Amino acid sequence: MNQPTDTKEHFQLGQKAFDEDNYEQAISEYQESIDTDPSNADDYYWRGRAFFELGQKDIDSGKDDRAIANYKNAIAEYQKSIEIEPDNADAYYWLGYAFFELKKYDKAIANFDQCIQIQNDYADAYYWWGNSLYFLDKYQEAAKKYQESIDRDSQYQADDYYRLGNTLYFLDKYQEAAEKYQESIKLDSQYKANAYYRWGDALYASEKYQEAAEKYQESIKQGSTYIAYASYWLGASFEQLEKYEKAAQKYEQFIEKHQSTSKN
Repeated sequence: MNQPTDTKEHFQLGQKAFDEDNYEQAISEYQESIDTDPSNADDYYWRGRAFFELGQKDIDSGKDDRAIANYKNAIAEYQKSIEIEPDNADAYYWLGYAFFELKKYDKAIANFDQCIQIQNDYADAYYWWGNSLYFLDKYQEAAKKYQESIDRDSQYQADDYYRLGNTLYFLDKYQEAAEKYQESIKLDSQYKANAYYRWGDALYASEKYQEAAEKYQESIKQGSTYIAYASYWLGASFEQLEKYEKAAQKYEQFIEKHQSTSKN
């Protein structure tokens, strides 16, 4: 079998390995390409992407320490790529995303900002910028970024609506929050079950107890990660509706579910 002899061949083999989710092999091929010609920004960029994907796989496997190491490696590669090609919006986006995964939200924001300055319609950057602000409890600013992501048809559209609903809820804009949760559910967000729970919260805060109860029930049915709290607030809704027997049942379910969750 003939061995690749030039930079282009190694890069193409790296791309093939990346497309096949063989990220270790991709990293090796990109490094071979770099060893032949260290001036190609794409080699560093894609090497960073491969390290990032390994980090994602590590997170899914519960290997947090390895994930952190891979995200840090990804950051180093993106930075090398940017040194060679400073106007690469993609490199800034993925650099921001890697910082986000490391919970370095201020650095993530700085890079998403740089990405947007280069390419104003980079929709996904607005979404992750919004998430960074959200985790810094900067809800007003986060809401603006989620809306900009929606306006630019981000691939995260359904999740944008869910997150936007959360920011509006924390800003005490309950009616608007409820509308966003509804949109998220229509688009079948990965947070669909939790959106019902949050929608119930918004309705409860608006003193719409019957409607809130319906949403909490749907949240429980859908398997929300907030199932214990959904039981509690469903009980509270029934109590407000003077359905005391049902309220008591739901409070008991909350205690059972909460104790079960605490043991895990």
